[in-house]
Amino acid sequence: MKSKTFILVLLVNFVMAQSSLKACGYWEFEWEYRPMTFQAQLPWMQSMNPFVYTTASLFYNMNPDPMGKDRTRNISEWQKATSKDINLDDIYAIQYETDPDTFINSFENSGLKEYQNNSLIKYLTHDKKHKDILDYLVFAKKVESTEYDFANLNFEEWQDEINKTPNNSLILKHELLAEAKERLKAAKLLFLKERYAFQVVRLSWQVGEYKEASEAFDTYFKAINPNSLMSVWAGLFKAMSLDRLDRKADANLFYIQVFENSDEKKLRSVQLYNYNIPTPPTFSDKEKSIEIVLKSIQNPGRTLDSIQSIHRLDKNSKYLTFMVMREINKLEDWLISSVYLKSEKNPFSNAYQYSWDNDDEETSQIKKKNLETDMQYLQRLKAFVIVLRNGTQQQEEKDYYAIALAHLSLLEENREDAKKYLATISTNANPSILLQKSIENIWLSIKTDDITTDNFKRNYVSQIKKLKTQLLTTPYKFNNENDQSYENYRIFYTLDLALANEYKKRGDIISYCLLKNISNKDRNPDGSFWYTSEPASDYYGVMRQMDFNASVSDMDALIALLQKTNKTEFEEYICDQPFNPIDAYRDLKGTIAFRNRDLQTAYGAFASMDQNFWATTYYFKDYLNEDPFIPKNLYSQESRDFTYKFNKTDFLKTLLDLEKTAKGNDAKKSADAYLKLGHAFFNTTYWGNSWMMVSYSWSGSDKYYSNTQLLDSWRRAYMTASIAQEYYEKALEKSQNREQKAYATLMLSRTHWHNIVLNGSEKDKKLAAKYSNEFYNNYLNTQFAKQNECLGYEAFIN
Repeated sequence: MKSKTFILVLLVNFVMAQSSLKACGYWEFEWEYRPMTFQAQLPWMQSMNPFVYTTASLFYNMNPDPMGKDRTRNISEWQKATSKDINLDDIYAIQYETDPDTFINSFENSGLKEYQNNSLIKYLTHDKKHKDILDYLVFAKKVESTEYDFANLNFEEWQDEINKTPNNSLILKHELLAEAKERLKAAKLLFLKERYAFQVVRLSWQVGEYKEASEAFDTYFKAINPNSLMSVWAGLFKAMSLDRLDRKADANLFYIQVFENSDEKKLRSVQLYNYNIPTPPTFSDKEKSIEIVLKSIQNPGRTLDSIQSIHRLDKNSKYLTFMVMREINKLEDWLISSVYLKSEKNPFSNAYQYSWDNDDEETSQIKKKNLETDMQYLQRLKAFVIVLRNGTQQQEEKDYYAIALAHLSLLEENREDAKKYLATISTNANPSILLQKSIENIWLSIKTDDITTDNFKRNYVSQIKKLKTQLLTTPYKFNNENDQSYENYRIFYTLDLALANEYKKRGDIISYCLLKNISNKDRNPDGSFWYTSEPASDYYGVMRQMDFNASVSDMDALIALLQKTNKTEFEEYICDQPFNPIDAYRDLKGTIAFRNRDLQTAYGAFASMDQNFWATTYYFKDYLNEDPFIPKNLYSQESRDFTYKFNKTDFLKTLLDLEKTAKGNDAKKSADAYLKLGHAFFNTTYWGNSWMMVSYSWSGSDKYYSNTQLLDSWRRAYMTASIAQEYYEKALEKSQNREQKAYATLMLSRTHWHNIVLNGSEKDKKLAAKYSNEFYNNYLNTQFAKQNECLGYEAFIN
C-alpha cells in the first residue's frame, strides 16, 4: 500500500449564481458541497435514507419511508381482509389520495356512487356482508378529517401537541374516541379489532389521555407484533404516552421496536428517543444494538467503535451495511474537503484566508495532522469491513462489502486492492452494487489511464453515457421518486470534478474549467441550476472558472475551441453547457492581460471586439461610466459625472500613449503622464471608479482581508493600489511644479490610508502621515486643491 495520499474527487461546492453585480459572492449550504460518490444500497436501506450522512442538515425535513413500504403493507392487509380481486391501486387511492370530507359527503348523500368505479368501494357497497368494513372505512375518514393539517401526508406523526388542534376538532376527537371504543367491543374480524384498537390508542393520546392510551395498547395489543402493522403503529403512540408519563426507559424500548418494524415511523422514533438516560439492563442484545444505531445516526463524527459494538451485540444486524455506507460518505467529505477546499474558495470571500495554501504554519500543521488521522481512520474502517465481509454468508452482503472495500482502496490510492475487490463482485449482484462498480471503474480509468489520449477521452464519454442509462434503470437510489434528482446526479458532478482535477495537474486549464462548469452547473430542462432558480446562462457564472484560473494563452485556446466546427466527441461533451458570445471571452482575455500589466496584449484583445460590447453587455455600462483619469472621490458625490462613455480599447490606447510620454525627456509632460497613469490604475482598484477593468464584481466585504499577502499579485494590487503608488511616486519624482506635487502627495497619502484600513501596517501609517503632512503643509492652497474640494481631506487622513 502506498503511503502517499491522493483523493479521487474535488470538493463539490455548488456555486450560487450571482443575481446582481454587487452580490457578495457565492455561498453554499453544508449539504450541497458534500461529495457523494458512494451510493450503493441494498434494497432495505431505502428506509434509512432520512439518515444518510449527506442529508444530515436536512434530517428533520426528510420524508419518512421514501419507498412507501408501510403504506404497501397497509393496503395489502386491506386486500387480504376483503378480496384478492380488489386492485391494490384502488385501495391506495381511497386510503391515501381521497380527501376525507369529500368521501364522507359522498357516503352520506349518494352512497359513494362517485367511487363506484373503484374496485374496493364496489366490493364494500354491493354486499351487506361487508358493511362492517365499510363502516370502519367511513369512521377512519371521519378521524382523518379532524386532523389539523391533512395536507401533511404524515400528519399522524407530527400532530403531537393538543394546543395545536382547533377546539372543534378536539371535541370531535373525544366523540370519535367514544365511538371507537363502542365499535371495538362489537368488532368480530381481527382486521377490524386491530384497526379500531389502533384508533383508540391514537385518539386517546391525541386528546391527552396518555395513561388510557398506554393501557389501551396493553389491553388490545399487549406487545408489538412485527406481523401486525397496526400494533407497530399503535406502538409509537404507546411510546409517546409513556414519555408523557415520564417512563422514559419504557418509552425507549417501544421506540426501538417501532424503529425496527416500521419504515414510516423510523424518523419519528429517532427524533423522540430519549438519548440522555442509561440503557436499561432489561434490553436484549439486539435492542441494545439498535439503540446504538439510533445514537450513531445522530453523530456526524467517527462511529466505527459504535459499529463494532453493533456487530458484537448482533452479528447479523442488517444495519451494518448502512452504517458502513455512512462512514464512507463521511470520509469522502473529510478527506476531499480538507485537501481540495482551495479549488473552490472564492478569493474575494472572507473565507479565503482559510484555504489550504494560505494557512499559517500552525493551521497547516493541524490540517496535515487531521488528514493523517482521517487516513488512519480509513484504514481501520477498511480492516473492519474485511471482517464483516469474511463473516457473512449472504452473497448480497459479500458483494456490498466488496464494493465498499474497492471504494476505500481508491480513496487511499491502493489501486491493486481496488481492482482485486471489484473482481470479486458477482455478475448477478444487486443492480445498485453493479452501478457502483461502474462508478469505481471510471475512477480507476481516471487515475490510471493517460487522460490526454484520444482513446481515454472517447472511452470517458462512452462510460458516462452508459452510466447515466444504468442509473435510470437501477432501483435503490437516494431519491427513487425522481431519477434526475440532484442526489442521483451528484455522481456525475464528482466524476467530472475528478477528471477536471487531473487535467489541472497536467496544465490543461480549459478542460479543467469546462468540466468544472459542467459539474457545478448541470442544467434542468428549463436551463436553471439544479440547486437554484438562477439561469445557467448567467453571464459571469459561465466564465467564473476561466476568470479564476485561465491565462491569456488559455483564453486563446478556449476561443479556438469554441470556434472549431469539427469538435471531437469529448470536446462536444465538455462544451455541452451555456457559453457567452465570443467577445465575452476576448474581454476576459484582455482583462487577464491587463491584470498582468501586459497592456499591448490587452489592447489587442479589446480592439478585436465589437466596440459597442461594453455599452450593451452585462453591467459594464452601469459601472464603467466615469472618467478613469479623475481619481474617484476627489469630487463630491453630487458633482461626479456618470455620463462618461467608457471604451476599453480607447482606455488602453491612452495608457500605451501615456507610457511613451512618461518615458520621454520632457520632465513636466512626463510627470503629467505618470499622474494620469496613477489616476487610471487607482481607478481600476477596489477603491476606484473603474474597478470593472479588473474585476467582474464588487462587494463591500472584499476589503476585509486579514492579510493581503495571502492574495496573488493582481488581487493584491487591486486591493492595495500598489501599481498606482508606483506611478504617483514617479510623478512626484518628476514633478516640476506645486500643482503636480499636490496631486502626487495627496494620492499617495490616500492609497496608503486605504492600506491602513486593510492591514494597519506601521509602514503605511508612516507614509500616509508623511504624504498627508507634505500636502497640507505645502500644497493646500494650490489651484488643484481649491478646484477639487480637498479641504475635507485633513480629517480623512488623520
